[in-house]
Amino acid sequence: MAGFLITYHTVKIYSGLVANDDAAAAVLNWSLSNSLRLWIIASLLLVIMFKRLGVLSMWLSISSLVLLQYMNMTGNVTFLSYLGPLKGFIFPAAITMLFWQNQKMSTNRS
Repeated sequence: MAGFLITYHTVKIYSGLVANDDAAAAVLNWSLSNSLRLWIIASLLLVIMFKRLGVLSMWLSISSLVLLQYMNMTGNVTFLSYLGPLKGFIFPAAITMLFWQNQKMSTNRS
């Protein structure tokens, strides 16, 4: 799951940068969401290496990205559109449960 999220956020960064034909415009167009996506990728790499700091960092970075999505909501916003960014918490919840289950199993073996 963490590998899927790493690929997803890498593709999102890449597609945002390649959308501009001009390299200088792509660098200037770097946004806060791209920085948060890099933080997500780094934290997921820590989760893959079984570091507890990775789980905390993953939750902080994904929560920050979801908060940014809420802050960017404009126009005709309905109740259901407020539920959209919350789907970003599904994979982190599953990754956290699997991480702690794996930690619990490894301590029981020793």
